Amino acid sequence: MNKSLVLFFILLLPIVSEEIKEEVFQFENLRVIKKPSTPPRSVISHDFIPSDSIVTKSVELTNLASVIPESALFLESSQSTEELMKFYESVMQARDWRILQKDSKGNKSVILGESTTKKVMTVLIRDNKESRTIKIFYRKPGF
Repeated sequence: MNKSLVLFFILLLPIVSEEIKEEVFQFENLRVIKKPSTPPRSVISHDFIPSDSIVTKSVELTNLASVIPESALFLESSQSTEELMKFYESVMQARDWRILQKDSKGNKSVILGESTTKKVMTVLIRDNKESRTIKIFYRKPGF
């Protein structure tokens, strides 16, 4: 009986270990968060994260005053590339961001936007057949 119970727990271990576990890596002023439990503080607004997406990674670069001048956010989404492009266009336009570039080639799409305060955001979308990978790069001016 004890051997059966131990075998059951050993077989159950891979299922339990795949739960979302946040991992934080800090290297001086660079912070990488793998599988963040909450969207990172560096995100301009949660409006830039589609409702069905999963945040897989975030990267923050801080300066001496603990301000985050540069960050990156990595997402997975089941929405189509066209839906995501429309989503990011509408969010940028709703926040009075100017779209500097919008392009699609093959399975990759990009939107480059600039706010009225010269903040810059680049959104890269890669179509992986069953899901889309979204990479958002954000930079504040003057850093």
